[in-house]
Amino acid sequence: MIQYIKKDLFKAASPSILAHACNTHGMWGGGIALQFSKRFPSTEKIYVNHCSKYSAEELLGTTLLINSSPKDPGNTGTDSTHVIACLFTSEGGGGNADSPKQIVNNTQKAISDLETQLDNAKEDWLVATQKEGDWLVEMPKINAGIFRVPWEDTEAVLKGSKLDYNVYVI
Repeated sequence: MIQYIKKDLFKAASPSILAHACNTHGMWGGGIALQFSKRFPSTEKIYVNHCSKYSAEELLGTTLLINSSPKDPGNTGTDSTHVIACLFTSEGGGGNADSPKQIVNNTQKAISDLETQLDNAKEDWLVATQKEGDWLVEMPKINAGIFRVPWEDTEAVLKGSKLDYNVYVI
């Protein structure tokens, strides 16, 4: 199920899973990724390190789940922290983004990987994000910005998923 929310993604209740589409170069330099960088710097460091360990081919179509730090500005200053889901959907960004068809294919794989990781979740920091026993993922209209994929194409992938989504639009 997809529900559209008209407010800032970063106002989502904590703890939540906040997802965004990422490149494989370890760069959160523009678009929504830059906003994640400013609000969750501890997670960016983990993302950059993760990208340095794997090739683009190994990363594309996967998801990296990162527990943010209570000290990150994007958290409320409590022990209740957001989990950041990095969906590797394109090798590059901006003018170097993969084709929309490739990105949609990688999004399908990354969402499937996310589902598997959540099905197998045992970490307290991740399980705490469950809403009434179900998984709810909070996200912007992923892929529709710097990756230039028509939202309807990504939306179709999400509709085929067993997860629930709140998609934030401003």
